[in-house]
Amino acid sequence: MIRLKMLCLAALMLAAIPTFAQESACPLVTPEEASKVLGAAVEQLPVGKSCLYRLKDSRLAMVVRVSKESAESIRLMKENIVKHGGSVQDEPALGTGAYSATRHDSNRVYAFKNGQMLMIDVTDSSKAAIPEGTVAKLRDLAKKALGRF
Repeated sequence: MIRLKMLCLAALMLAAIPTFAQESACPLVTPEEASKVLGAAVEQLPVGKSCLYRLKDSRLAMVVRVSKESAESIRLMKENIVKHGGSVQDEPALGTGAYSATRHDSNRVYAFKNGQMLMIDVTDSSKAAIPEGTVAKLRDLAKKALGRF
């Protein structure tokens, strides 16, 4: 009887953990939504707790990741982006602490919910420029993804 109670308690505790903390980030962004950001049909690949969306025959890709980060870690990430020639901008429409980071070959949006950080990153591994308007698309996508937490 005690084992059954312990098993039930363990099951309830696991059910209380947000789904994204246990699985890949793929359920947060559909392939269709990723295609709108990247401009063509994508292939979706779960990579650990992250999700990779890539264009066939292209070096342009998008990664969605959810992680737990300390305030110090976030401060250092922002500092590192600027240190390497990027820029950081607050994104208040995405909630407290949200920001975007842009570099020539990468655009990212960071947002926070339930003690977790959502990062959506578009990068061109050939170091080509990211298309204009990508941050706006990422901002819209982040709003949708946050709604799925």
